[in-house]
Parts: sequence; structure tokens; C-alpha cells
Amino acid sequence: LSTLLAGKTWFGFSLDDTLHDYTNASARASAAVLDRIATVYNLPITTLEETLASARHQNFTDPSKSSTDYRKERFAAILTAHGVTPDVAALDDLVRTYKNSRYLHLTPKPGLYSLLRVLKAHNKKVIVIADGPRGSLEWTLEHLHLLNLVDVLVSSGEAGMSKEDGLFEVAIKENNIHEGELVYFGTSWEKDVKAAEAQGVMGILVEEQAGRGVGKVDGRFRVGSLKDIRNSV
Repeated sequence: LSTLLAGKTWFGFSLDDTLHDYTNASARASAAVLDRIATVYNLPITTLEETLASARHQNFTDPSKSSTDYRKERFAAILTAHGVTPDVAALDDLVRTYKNSRYLHLTPKPGLYSLLRVLKAHNKKVIVIADGPRGSLEWTLEHLHLLNLVDVLVSSGEAGMSKEDGLFEVAIKENNIHEGELVYFGTSWEKDVKAAEAQGVMGILVEEQAGRGVGKVDGRFRVGSLKDIRNSV
């Protein structure tokens, strides 16, 4: 892996669950919102959880919508499903509740900062290619204190397409990245590794559960953590 990475100019990363623990932070933020709704409107939490699951957005590819717009739509759908007519003040309150909880539980992955500093020391370019509204992704990078360590952010919300639909090609063209210069790391086999490969980018799976350091799966490299990447640069 060290030999392979030495020849790469650009190091790409997914954001959620690759650079920070999104699943935990998002789950806690959603729980905080549901608790708020249950308290204010006297609704059963179990039913609200079921409604939330059906109200989630799978793709964020509308350039005209911000993360706040998406969240308000989702929270409005939950309230409406339970016979509550949402107003602006109520939705603003729920968005604040969500963001405050997300901030409190925003946690970088182990080895994140040392990895990015090592990449900078080796004059490598760092690009985050991620699905989601650009504003939300920038907010995450800012509050993780990564803005000075990430050179480029490419989002599905801004480009109007997901990683699986051509976002890697957009990133390559917009940044004049030549063939073979970019390697991409992510935690999803389908949305990160296979999607990157389909668009001519080497994808490497970050598989924390494996806990075995650097290895291979079906002939492809896999790493157990960001520390493994750092140690291979």
C-alpha cells in the first residue's frame, strides 16, 4: 500500500463515518428532535421513530436546497403525519435542536488530524467528495476544524448528482486531476469503493470492524482505520 500511495497526488475521502462518527451524532440529534416533538405535542416516541425512518431523504442532489431546507421538510413531514400543522417557529426550533445536538456529539475518527497533517507535509492534495448539501458538509468540516486541512470539497448537493451517479467525474474535471493521481477512501463498499472505481478512481475501503490493519478484499486494498493510512504514507 505504501508504494501505491507514494504515487498519488490527490487523497480523497468520504466525510460521514469516514472522517467523523456521523452515525452516532446523527442518531443522537434525531433522538433529540423526536424527544422535543414528543414533549411539545404529547406524541408517542415509538410512533415518531417509525415516521422519521420513512421521512429520511436518500439523496441530496437539489442545488437549490440547503441542509436546513431538507431538515425542515423532514420535520414538517413528521409533524404532518401526526396531524400537526407545522409553522415556521416550530420548524426553526427543531432545526436548532438538531444542530445543537449534532455539534455536541461531533467526534473525529481516531488518527484524523495526524493523517491530514502528514499528507500536507508530503505536499499531497486533500479532497472531500461527499453526498449531502454543501452547507451541511462545510458546517461539519468547520466544526471539526478541518477547513485548513482540506483543499477541496465536492458535494452532491452542489453538483446535482450523487457519488454513484457521476460525482467523482465532476471532482476530477473541476480540479484537473489526471488519470491515476487520485485515491479515494470511504466506509461504503457500494457508494464509495465501487462508485469510485466505476468512474476511474481507485477506491479503498475503510473497514473499522475488521481491526486488522492493511489487507485486501477481492484483490482490493482495505484499511482498518485512518491510522493505517497515515502509517502507509
